[in-house]
Amino acid sequence: TINAPVPPPPICHPSLFFLPFLFRPYVPANMDPKTAQEFQAQVEGAFHNYDMRMAEFTSSLREITEKLSAMCISLRTPPPITVQPVNEIKINPPDKYDGNPASCRTFLCQCEINFSLQESAFSSERSKVAYVISLLTGRAAQWATAEWARDSVICSSYRQFSKELKALFDPVKPHREAARQLTKIRQGTETADEYIIRFRTIACNSAWNEEALYDMFYEGLSERVKDELAARELPRRINDLMSLAARIDRRIQERGRERHRNSLNPRVYHEPQCRFSPKPSLISGSNMEEPMQLGRTQLSKEERDRRFQQNLCFYCAAPDHRIENCPVKGLAPHERRRRV
Repeated sequence: TINAPVPPPPICHPSLFFLPFLFRPYVPANMDPKTAQEFQAQVEGAFHNYDMRMAEFTSSLREITEKLSAMCISLRTPPPITVQPVNEIKINPPDKYDGNPASCRTFLCQCEINFSLQESAFSSERSKVAYVISLLTGRAAQWATAEWARDSVICSSYRQFSKELKALFDPVKPHREAARQLTKIRQGTETADEYIIRFRTIACNSAWNEEALYDMFYEGLSERVKDELAARELPRRINDLMSLAARIDRRIQERGRERHRNSLNPRVYHEPQCRFSPKPSLISGSNMEEPMQLGRTQLSKEERDRRFQQNLCFYCAAPDHRIENCPVKGLAPHERRRRV
């Protein structure tokens, strides 16, 4: 007899639906019993293989789910961050400040450099103010100590403290003082390089444009540099003018040192030695003056060579002059007769 398919129970797991004992395949009534048994065995084998594959898929899915759960847990708790210690640059502290207006801004600038390079040491505004006060002396220290003792508001802010410090000890505005100095600056006896450094230092604090600085720089140059610039075409930019003036001034100094060396070691002119000795007939008939010997006797070749090598006078053999300036030659009798 052929039984009708039995409805499956409530599904608890996907693989339970495919168990062989829960479902019987439908076999036609007119099918041979042997054939029906083979067909039923094939269907049941197919179900069995499918169930095994589903079991493997379920196991793989479970493993993937566990890995994803572990990854989610690791993402919720980030790993601890290890902070590497920063090696801060240690620089020398600024010089003590006693209230001199000329060095007020320089002192504060050096303090700010320390603050920027050592942030961990100056983490608060009050620590910065305390550091500045520790470097004050004289009347500046007296004022700062009084402000710190009464717990003034400016002691809690470095910006306010530095502003009050500049208002007391550097009241002159830097751009006005720079403008006054630029109208009076001159090169004088210093080199062009020294003049350029001094001019640039003052010009940094001024509010003048490049054209005004150009005119002031040219006006302050020395006269010798201006004389050389007069024969040249002046550049348009002030930086090019400074470079040209510095080159000219260095060349003038080199020429002055060269002239000084030449004055200490004058060059001695040596007459070139003639390769060929003139014929006696040409010598006797010329106006050439003969050296002083006994009467008008000519010098021998060896004596002429000796006087030439030792730079002696060809007339009197003295070492301090040449034959053209010989004082003895004019006293010879034949010279007096020639003059008469």
